Formats: sequence, structure tokens, C-alpha cells
Amino acid sequence: MNIFNQSPPREVDIPTRILKATTKLFARRGYEATTIKDLAAKVGVAEGTIFRYFPNKKAHFGRGRDSGMG
Repeated sequence: MNIFNQSPPREVDIPTRILKATTKLFARRGYEATTIKDLAAKVGVAEGTIFRYFPNKKAHFGRGRDSGMG
């Protein structure tokens, strides 16, 4: 995989990508076992980017569940 040929994620897509990854990781690993580091790696962004859109892990859980993504 050549990362230099990939275009950077569009700003508007990042929150949606975070929520989808959150749903998948929470379902696979559970809420307690999933870290922000895991989530950032799954989405392909820095950990700080996650906190730009969501203040904490609990906010991910509520948003993913409320939007019907689970």
C-alpha cells in the first residue's frame, strides 16, 4: 500500500468515518476494550483528530447508537 497515492480524508467525511469505526470496534471488542488509539488507527487519523469531533469515548457510543449505525 502506497500512502502517497491516497488522497487525504475529506473534512466532512471524518465524523462519519469515526462513527462507523466506533460501531464496528465496539461491537467487535466491546466498549471498555476499545481505545481512542484503536479508533484513530482504524479511521486513519491522529488521536487528536478524534477529540476534535468527540470530547470523549462516551460521546462516540451515544452518537453511534442514536444514529442507528449499530
